[in-house]
Amino acid sequence: MKPLTIQVTMDDIRTGKPRNCCGCPVALAAARAYGCKVSVGSKTLTPLGDVSDGKQRHLPPLVCEWIKQFDTGHVMNPIVFQPL
Repeated sequence: MKPLTIQVTMDDIRTGKPRNCCGCPVALAAARAYGCKVSVGSKTLTPLGDVSDGKQRHLPPLVCEWIKQFDTGHVMNPIVFQPL
């Protein structure tokens, strides 16, 4: 799978769950971009399921920091990024 542009929206932020690898805002946005469930860690994301290649992709440092801030209750703004 080629890298895609992932857009984390305000809706993703509102409905996303802190510390939830498949339900955080980044996972929700990535799932929409890849067309399959996605698991997000502190530094990587992995598309899951039959339509994915299952390969981990690294998150840009800015996104890693964004996830930390979201997980600790900070108010966050939408972001756009491409996995590395």
